[in-house]
Order: sequence, then structure tokens, then C-alpha cells
Amino acid sequence: MKSPRRGREKLVRALAAICLFAALGWAVTGCGSEVTEEDASHAAHDHVEGPHGGAIADVTEGVHMEAIHDPAKGTITIYLLGGDAQTPVEPTESPLLNLKTDDGPVQIAAQPAEDSASEEFGFLFADEGLKNDHIHGQVAVSVEGRKYFVAIPHHHDHGESGDDCDGDDDHEGHDHDHAHDHGANTISRTVWTDKCEWFVELETPEKGQPAAFAAHVTLLDGFAPAESGSFTVAARSGSHGATAKAGSVARPGIFTPEITFPETGEWVLTLTFDSKGITDSIDWTVAVHDPGEAPEPEEDGEGLISFLKEAQWKIAFATAWSETESAAGSGGAVFVHRNAVLSDGDDRVVLVQIDGESFEARKVETGLSSGSMIEIGSGLEAGERVVVEGGRAVLDAR
Repeated sequence: MKSPRRGREKLVRALAAICLFAALGWAVTGCGSEVTEEDASHAAHDHVEGPHGGAIADVTEGVHMEAIHDPAKGTITIYLLGGDAQTPVEPTESPLLNLKTDDGPVQIAAQPAEDSASEEFGFLFADEGLKNDHIHGQVAVSVEGRKYFVAIPHHHDHGESGDDCDGDDDHEGHDHDHAHDHGANTISRTVWTDKCEWFVELETPEKGQPAAFAAHVTLLDGFAPAESGSFTVAARSGSHGATAKAGSVARPGIFTPEITFPETGEWVLTLTFDSKGITDSIDWTVAVHDPGEAPEPEEDGEGLISFLKEAQWKIAFATAWSETESAAGSGGAVFVHRNAVLSDGDDRVVLVQIDGESFEARKVETGLSSGSMIEIGSGLEAGERVVVEGGRAVLDAR
């Protein structure tokens, strides 16, 4: 089994051929040849191919992005275009490409595209890992001093035989188990303690096969990635045991230990993070299967917004629990911080965090205010995690 630390040359083998073009407003060459009427209207153009032969995605009102992915060369070229999807637009700064790879998260800086005139503001991303059809991540684009995140959907190229694009997740309480498409078959768990947010991915565990973690640890004080420390895993199933440890971060916020389970069955994992006076731990029960016998992973949630931890860590970002308050006349209604309520066209929405990197834009009705909190009359329950800072960037990533 390949691990997230291996295979830098391959980006994220998809668990399913998921395109999410309509939901995310993006297409990579070879996947998706049509755009819905709603998408075309919102994009203010009636085609998906840009002047350089690439796919068009919205950035913000009157600004679009064209992308050309060339797996053979290991490149992605980005152009910013005006409302006519033709006129070049100058960005405030060079775009950044944030990707999930088999080796963990990768950030690639852009360089001027050699095959374009400077006035076209073309940007080239080159990396050995881009020599693959499977891409998952975001492009950070700055226009007029504001940063936008344009999501890259899961993509699978079926060649000339045709396209196959189709695009789920349950949530309960304060933690969620969720299958992800971030590489080989993976399972994941998201837990919020009073110190950290844990978003831990693990290759589907099989007996006798090394399985790697991609453990994202966010310190809730300041919502910052863990810059140092150690990460240990103690696993037990009956009389059997296994351990794994990462003595340092692979990248800020990311630990990548590897574990081998000697037997099949149900295993209880205790994950511990320790750094500079902060010690935190969570438990996770996983099923270990015989090689090749693991069930197919669940599909990602249709309509969810993907916003990677690497993007969250680069902006002012925070989440908090919705809660019940007994304000005058509220009758113990659900309240959230007023910053959690966003305007989305004619609707008012809150962004519910489904797991570490997935969010649902939930339409709500608001009511009474109580200090910095506002009542949610419908659309949200107490005990759901909502974005209270940085929500606009999440909406822009759709």
C-alpha cells in the first residue's frame, strides 16, 4: 500500500471519479464539457473554454480564471480574465496552488508562463507531482487586494472514451468519521477538544500493510497549525498492540506517522499530541481488514464546500459551537456569533463544518440578538460547529 508520504510523483488517486464541476464552478481539461444554465449566467459567459483553450471558473464578480492542466509536462497554467472571459486582469500578487498529494500537502508558487505575453498575466505551476490526472486542492488568487480561493475538484480523465463526472457525509455531535478522497483509500476523523481541532486521515487499514496518517492539528488558541511537537499513536485490539510516532511535523500542522496492524478486527487508537506545555489526545476506533477486503469508501457529501486546512491556516479563520441561550423571549433558542451569519444573494446562511475540510452553506432564519450572539430561528441545531471568522473565503471557494 502506498502512503501519503510516498509517491510525490502522484497526486491523489481518486476514490471515485468525482468532478463537482457544477458545485465548484471549475473544470479541468478532459472532465466536463457542459455548464448548466445557472452556472453560465453566474459566470457571465456562455462557454467553458477560455481564449487559451482551458477551463473557466468564477473568481469574483467580473473576474474569471482560466486553467490549463498538462499532466504530460507536469504543469498547470492560470490566466485571470475580465467579465468577457477574454480581457486579461492583473492580480495583486502571484497565485499559489495548494494541493493534497500522496506525500502530504504541497504549496506551489507560480512563475510567469513562458508561452504568454506578460500583459496576459499568465502564471505557470510546475511540479513532478502534477504529472497526474487526479488533482485535489485550491488556487489562492488575489484581485484588488482581496484573496479568493478557487477549488480544484477531484478529477479523473477517462480519455477519449468519454467523461464520467458525478459528485456525501453524516455528522453528529462534536466529532465526525468521514471517508476522504485525498489519496489512496482513506478514512478520517474530526474531533474538537478544548485545545485543538483534530482532522486525522488514515489509509484504510489492512492486516500486515503499513498505513500512514495525515494528522492535521490546529491549535484553537489563534486557530494556528501546530508548528512543533510530537504525535504518537497507541493501538490495541484484545491482546494485540501496535504503535507509531512522529517526532516532528512533516509540514506546519501535519504529522505523518505510519502504523502496521498485525491482525484484523476492531482496533482502538489513542492519538496524542504533545508540544510546549500542550498535551491533547483523542480516541478513534477503526476496523482492520484482510488485504483487499476493505469495503468501498463512502462518497463525499454532494454540495459540500471543500476548504483545505492549508487555506484555513493562511487567513483569519475560526469556528465555534452553536449554542442554546435563554435570552428574553427566546425560549432557549439556538444562538451563534453574529459573524457566523452571512449574506448569500437573497439568503442568509451559516457555514456548518461537517469535517475538518468540508462545509455546508445552510440557509437560516434569524431572530433576536443578545450581545454578540444572534438567534437562529430555523436551519441550525445546537451543538453544530459553524464558521465565525473567514466564512466569506469559504463561500468564495464554491
